[in-house]
Amino acid sequence: MNTFFVSSVVTGFEPERAAARSAISVMQFRPIMCEDFGAQSYSSETACLLEVEQSDVYVLILGDSYGYETPEGISVTHAEYRAARAANKPILAFIKECDMEEKQQAFRDEVE
Repeated sequence: MNTFFVSSVVTGFEPERAAARSAISVMQFRPIMCEDFGAQSYSSETACLLEVEQSDVYVLILGDSYGYETPEGISVTHAEYRAARAANKPILAFIKECDMEEKQQAFRDEVE
């Protein structure tokens, strides 16, 4: 079964994430979403990056907010995107038409 990792900020994107989960499930694939992760012996960022590497397809949902930044100065979502690109994963990007924070706009430009 193909697995689809769904990547976005979580707060404020609950409806979009639920729609992605539903669409993936309807196609009889398995959605991988950070809100489903159980307790881990490592950080949630590490867990997400490991799941990106193990997934078959990467789904990116971008809105106005860049989100939590890692010590490296990029958002977790941005790090996930770069991991998916480095692993040559198929990427499906959904970009909301809205005003974006400066870093989010730069991220959008990178994706496009």
